[in-house]
Amino acid sequence: MNLNIYSVVKVLNGQVDEISCFDNEGAALQYAEQIVSKEPYDIVSILRTILNNPNVQLTVREFRKACGSF
Repeated sequence: MNLNIYSVVKVLNGQVDEISCFDNEGAALQYAEQIVSKEPYDIVSILRTILNNPNVQLTVREFRKACGSF
């Protein structure tokens, strides 16, 4: 059985500003979409980490700012 954690990583000016963690992809996606619509981050990424195999981390979705909007 795989146990997963979903991290939302917010990048501002080339630096990681904040990381938030969720136990399901839906909650992480909902949070990331709220961040993208309200805050001026350059990149907002959702990463999935398989807890029983910490060497595996997958990018689920990534939002990048382009010309002032996502």
